[in-house]
Amino acid sequence: MSTSAARETARPAPPSPPQSWLELFYDLAFVAAIVVLSGTYSKDTSWSGAIWLAVVFSAMWVTWLCTTLLLNRVELRGMYLRTLVVLQMMLVLGMVVTSDYTKEDFTDWTSVMFLGVLVVLALMYRDVLKQKPELRANFGGRAVMCLAAAVLMVPAALIDSWWYLLPWGVGLVLLVMPAPRSDHHLHLDGRHLVHRFGEFTIIMLGEAFVKVGLVATHEPLDELDIVGLPLTFVIVAALWWLYFTDIPGAGYPERRHNLWLYAHFPLHLGVTATAVGLSRILYQADEASDPRTSRFILLPLMLVMAGLAALNWAIGTPLARRRMRIHLVGAAALVASWALLQFVIESDLESTAVVASVVLVLVAARIRSLGADTPRAAVGATDAG
Repeated sequence: MSTSAARETARPAPPSPPQSWLELFYDLAFVAAIVVLSGTYSKDTSWSGAIWLAVVFSAMWVTWLCTTLLLNRVELRGMYLRTLVVLQMMLVLGMVVTSDYTKEDFTDWTSVMFLGVLVVLALMYRDVLKQKPELRANFGGRAVMCLAAAVLMVPAALIDSWWYLLPWGVGLVLLVMPAPRSDHHLHLDGRHLVHRFGEFTIIMLGEAFVKVGLVATHEPLDELDIVGLPLTFVIVAALWWLYFTDIPGAGYPERRHNLWLYAHFPLHLGVTATAVGLSRILYQADEASDPRTSRFILLPLMLVMAGLAALNWAIGTPLARRRMRIHLVGAAALVASWALLQFVIESDLESTAVVASVVLVLVAARIRSLGADTPRAAVGATDAG
């Protein structure tokens, strides 16, 4: 046997794929769902459309959160559990596709699809607790809560008026409220959570580029406003800078766990809505010169700033509190800019994006001048007890 062949024989077998590979595959369904959801909102930017976007986005986001917390403690092995995960991915995408009412209204099926998502989640919790009873401290009662929320989707599918928001709202609250005899934060792997939320935030930011690219391919090139492209990059890069300077380095907080988790919701919702507003800069629609359209960019960015401020409050270090104050000032500046552009100065989406870029760059520069948090032990396995 040659020396090279001997080396090849002695080489150890590659390790099995890490959990993150499977989780990244899982995230692909949410990539597609976010693109579909933002496409629906870009066709109907009314307040009723925004409310429906928030409802469906909430269902999608809470599903991702529950599954991420479950997989934080359980390795995704076995045909049954993996099949449930794939089925959940299909149902989430189906839920978002049926929520598009701009061509033909199939939104009654949105509640049915979410009902299926909740049943699958309940089966996942049941399987995990059956295989690992010691995790009852983490997930005890979660399956029952999922089934209770699923029952509420039945009247939600039958109600035609605004009262449909009631069962949807109660169902979502059931999913995020602490279940009896459970503590999600007991011995959680903080590094895993920081990593997963960072990945999901990257997905949200990347959706802005996807949305701009889709608009660019659907409109004639000579009718596109090329100035909108660098403005999009500036805003998205500033948001990336603000999150990844502030949050991952500080790690998973020792206290205020729920606030840290749920503060990502306005952040992600705001980024998704901002992506729609940025994409509208590229084409010269009639509404692009309407000053009321400043809300498409400035108000979602205010949500992003509020989410970043809440995250820093949850982290709780002196440096994080200073950052929180800067984010709140940035949010106030965005609201003031929106009021000015809406009621005083005539503007369009392009000038609105310029104002947003200036505010975000100034906030990012001020944050950068404060330095970065060093990773704490809290990013490891944590014990809420």
